[in-house]
Amino acid sequence: MLAFISSLGRVPPARSRASLAACSGGSFLPRLQRRPGRAAAQLSQPLGSPRQASLRMTATEAAETYEFQAEVARVMDIIVHSLYSNPDVFLRELVSNASDACDKKRFLSLSSASEGKENTLTEELAIRVIGDENDKTVTITDSGIGMSKSELINNLGQIAASGTAKFVEAIKEGAADVSLIGRFGVGFYSAFLVSDRVIVRTKSPNDAKAWRWESEQSKNYTIAEEPDPASFLPEGTTSGTSITLHIKAGMEQYLTDYRLRSLLETYSEFVSFPIYLWTTHTEYEKKIEKDEKTGEEKERSVPRTEKRWEQVNKTKPIWLRKPSEVTDTEYAEFYKSISRDWNEPTARSHFSAEGEVEFRALLFVPKQLPFEMTQNMFSEASKPIRLYVKRVFISDKFEELLPRWLSFIRGVVDSEDLPLNVSREILQQSKVARIIGKRLVRKSVDMFREIMGRENKDEYTTFWENFGRYLKVGAFEDQEWSKELLPLLRFHTSQRGEAWVGFDDYIKEMKADQKKRIFYLAAEDRTAAANSPLLEKLNKRGYEVFLLLEPVDELVIQQLNGKYLDDYKLIDVAKADALDDLDAESAADKEQQSKELSELEKEYEPLCRWMQDLMQETVEKVKISKRLTDSPAAVSLSAYAMSPTMERFMKAQATMLKDRMPAMATQKKILEINPSHPIVKRLLAQVKGGNSADKDAALLMYETALLQAGYSVTDLAAYAQRVNKALTQSVDQGGASPANGSEFGGKTTASGGDNEPSSESVTPEVVDEPSSSS
Repeated sequence: MLAFISSLGRVPPARSRASLAACSGGSFLPRLQRRPGRAAAQLSQPLGSPRQASLRMTATEAAETYEFQAEVARVMDIIVHSLYSNPDVFLRELVSNASDACDKKRFLSLSSASEGKENTLTEELAIRVIGDENDKTVTITDSGIGMSKSELINNLGQIAASGTAKFVEAIKEGAADVSLIGRFGVGFYSAFLVSDRVIVRTKSPNDAKAWRWESEQSKNYTIAEEPDPASFLPEGTTSGTSITLHIKAGMEQYLTDYRLRSLLETYSEFVSFPIYLWTTHTEYEKKIEKDEKTGEEKERSVPRTEKRWEQVNKTKPIWLRKPSEVTDTEYAEFYKSISRDWNEPTARSHFSAEGEVEFRALLFVPKQLPFEMTQNMFSEASKPIRLYVKRVFISDKFEELLPRWLSFIRGVVDSEDLPLNVSREILQQSKVARIIGKRLVRKSVDMFREIMGRENKDEYTTFWENFGRYLKVGAFEDQEWSKELLPLLRFHTSQRGEAWVGFDDYIKEMKADQKKRIFYLAAEDRTAAANSPLLEKLNKRGYEVFLLLEPVDELVIQQLNGKYLDDYKLIDVAKADALDDLDAESAADKEQQSKELSELEKEYEPLCRWMQDLMQETVEKVKISKRLTDSPAAVSLSAYAMSPTMERFMKAQATMLKDRMPAMATQKKILEINPSHPIVKRLLAQVKGGNSADKDAALLMYETALLQAGYSVTDLAAYAQRVNKALTQSVDQGGASPANGSEFGGKTTASGGDNEPSSESVTPEVVDEPSSSS
């Protein structure tokens, strides 16, 4: 078997491997059943049975004893005493080594043929696995290259100290576990995870003799000549290796053909060479028998049990076939098998890469969000990509190949260049992994574009409603792909109801006088956004506004603003100065508007000052609004303040993590008042007239604006009292507005008859209740 150790460096180059023909399959029957000269006791055993080996071992007396290299002994000690390892990997490691041995033998044969020599390789290259519950052994046999005596000593008795030392050090530091042993070039020793004695019998084509290597987890091993290579080699083969594991107590589960089949199908289903498993089959024969009492003939089923070789890996990897040779049905069935989804995929991408890095991949876009991601969009239970190295399954738990915003993608990647048992640390540092990752992202984005470009637009709508949040995360987190994702993004708007609108569609429908300004507003939902007083002026002008209904939406807009939209500007309608120059067509217009605003500010300065003092704990500034047409007031934000949606999210996060609320999440608000509204005019008259201004009316107006903006108030009881008071006064007066006093038909006595607020000012603190969207 080719060195068993990945560090030998004898695996053929990728270009040569790619040119080699696949090994054909076929049945193989135990040779001993074909030789009539063997004892009857031997005829019942499959090829390579340890029981036969024990009958023949007369060469043990001549065995030579060797000491393990010190580093190897350390590795074996770690394996033997490991409590937290995954013993399943032993079969993956040994079968992978067997595959390498077969690959090496085929490569050398073809290389000889290319040099003008005769290609003498006519034997089947295959791997055979036997579990013997009576002898408590598992045997893995290959018809590969085999090893000479010196190669046994070099490959199994000593290892490059650097690889072993790194493995030992990584184990100590907790940076690796035994399941990653193959990464360090010592994968053969995973056999000791499940066995306490290992026997290796091997025959090399370059050595006339066969050899037997044996160790029992001690500091030494023995090597002796194997007198009868035919006892372990498949019929018709000239070289190969057989590894017999004596299973230790507690690991008996690995003796059954059911368990062995499960491991082979999981880890080695797509190995290039046939893998045969010695299996037990029970068939029932119908026999006619006479009843001794009645003499009637009755039919009954008689069980008949037989053992035979059965190929486990019959299916050729679908990703190794040309896309033109694979049908839609085959793609759909393969997708369902790896994703456990009953729906067919929305899109797929089947491609290969050659040159600097060689790999093949098959990616799918699901039709709906996988179940495990419905509760947590980045659930650890999600397994997007199955990673194979040379058709050997490695893991489906690597997040390094795809960024987390593509964790909904399903598929397989088969690399020719990554090392077997590649670890997370290797993927993080590997240039090969980075190249593979970029290609996977590119193909994924191309699939999204293909869905978007389909004639049936409902298909992209369905895709977006399932996975749009992931693309928004990508546009925010992954600056390398933000520009690529921009055309794919969709949002609701103030004019198109439930429809999803992209930037290209928005710009296409933009008003001529909009001056390349793209307006957006963050809100809890579309209903709240539609009723926001901040949109009154924009609605009257017919300007469309993007509605940002999730916290991530704002992060995306901040990431994109000023970068990829050419000369277009993204304008947050909630900012206090966002629409100050909306009506200005020229410098003269701007100057005239500034003059008119100055006059209004001077006129309403007493009211603004009075309201500022009344609400000083929660209001940063009271200003005259240029955007309000119907509402008396609105709450807006300073340049760097958070939106209500983002505040709710931050507070929910702080509550969940039991952390202190960020200072910026308790910011003061800006209150804009409409100078043309009756309530505002009457409050101004009260302040200027020297009478008691209606504090309840002012506070109720502010609290209503808070609710419309998406905030909530702390003192709901006080708010309810003010609402009930206003309702009572309105009912008492028959619904008519009084000639004097406040809009709500009465005067408050809390101010003590003074225009200035009392020393005990009312301060309705702003809070946000976590919503389901958070």
